[in-house]
Amino acid sequence: MLSGVACCGPTILLVVGVQASAGVLAVFQWLLPVAVLSLLGTLLWVGTKVDPAAA
Repeated sequence: MLSGVACCGPTILLVVGVQASAGVLAVFQWLLPVAVLSLLGTLLWVGTKVDPAAA
Protein backbone atom coordinates (compact mmCIF):
# COMPACT_ATOMS: atom_id res chain seq x y z
CA MET A 1 0.00 0.00 0.00
CA LEU A 2 2.75 2.45 0.93
CA SER A 3 4.77 1.61 -2.18
CA GLY A 4 1.81 2.35 -4.44
CA VAL A 5 1.92 6.01 -3.51
CA ALA A 6 5.32 6.39 -5.15
CA CYS A 7 4.56 4.57 -8.37
CA CYS A 8 1.01 5.74 -9.02
CA GLY A 9 1.33 9.41 -8.06
CA PRO A 10 1.92 10.71 -11.61
CA THR A 11 -1.07 8.72 -12.87
CA ILE A 12 -3.31 10.53 -10.40
CA LEU A 13 -2.21 13.84 -11.97
CA LEU A 14 -3.47 12.64 -15.34
CA VAL A 15 -6.78 11.46 -13.90
CA VAL A 16 -7.70 14.61 -11.96
CA GLY A 17 -6.90 17.02 -14.79
CA VAL A 18 -4.94 20.21 -15.27
CA GLN A 19 -6.68 22.45 -12.72
CA ALA A 20 -6.44 20.01 -9.84
CA SER A 21 -2.89 19.12 -10.89
CA ALA A 22 -1.78 22.70 -10.28
CA GLY A 23 -2.58 22.29 -6.60
CA VAL A 24 -0.76 18.98 -6.42
CA LEU A 25 2.29 20.44 -8.14
CA ALA A 26 2.40 23.14 -5.48
CA VAL A 27 2.92 20.49 -2.80
CA PHE A 28 5.28 18.29 -4.85
CA GLN A 29 8.19 19.46 -2.71
CA TRP A 30 6.62 17.45 0.13
CA LEU A 31 5.37 14.49 -1.89
CA LEU A 32 8.77 13.27 -3.11
CA PRO A 33 10.35 12.97 0.35
CA VAL A 34 7.17 11.33 1.66
CA ALA A 35 7.27 8.82 -1.19
CA VAL A 36 10.94 8.02 -0.51
CA LEU A 37 10.28 7.56 3.19
CA SER A 38 7.28 5.33 2.53
CA LEU A 39 9.33 3.16 0.16
CA LEU A 40 12.12 2.84 2.71
CA GLY A 41 9.60 2.10 5.44
CA THR A 42 8.06 -0.66 3.34
CA LEU A 43 11.49 -2.09 2.59
CA LEU A 44 12.42 -2.18 6.28
CA TRP A 45 9.05 -3.63 7.28
CA VAL A 46 9.25 -6.43 4.71
CA GLY A 47 12.91 -6.99 5.57
CA THR A 48 12.01 -7.83 9.14
CA LYS A 49 9.53 -10.47 7.93
CA VAL A 50 12.09 -12.37 5.80
CA ASP A 51 13.66 -15.49 7.29
CA PRO A 52 17.15 -15.92 5.80
CA ALA A 53 17.36 -19.53 7.03
CA ALA A 54 14.26 -20.47 4.98
CA ALA A 55 16.08 -19.87 1.68
